[in-house]
Amino acid sequence: MNIRARQIIDKAFSEQRSSLDTLESLRFLESYDLPVVTYLPVNSLAEAEIAAQRIEYPLVVKQSFW
Repeated sequence: MNIRARQIIDKAFSEQRSSLDTLESLRFLESYDLPVVTYLPVNSLAEAEIAAQRIEYPLVVKQSFW
């Protein structure tokens, strides 16, 4: 397992979690150079507008509850 993947897994284990969240899962796959969608979590409308400019179109916005 590469260093970045190990860090992601170790963090989840240290927090006594048995699964990764969406962002961690994507970063884990990226650490092995696998293609993933661009994913930018945001907390406000202003952040969403900035993320949309970075991602460009088409894009999808999904609400999440944390």
